[in-house]
Amino acid sequence: SLHHEHRAYAFCNLALYDEAVRDYSKALDLNRKNLNAYLGRADIYLQKENPRDAAADYRTALSLDPASVVAQDG
Repeated sequence: SLHHEHRAYAFCNLALYDEAVRDYSKALDLNRKNLNAYLGRADIYLQKENPRDAAADYRTALSLDPASVVAQDG
């Protein structure tokens, strides 16, 4: 899970958003409680003008960590 999360972050930094979403999703398949993967994928969904999926990931992140400022701001 962590490997996919880190690779997704690298893809995001290279503006390879489809690859990043794929890896964040794989990280979540392996660990449904991976807060950073939900937040990272939500950020990409916003970049790709997909607010519905972004909101769903932010809501899930908030349910995992209600104190998450990033999720609250999403």
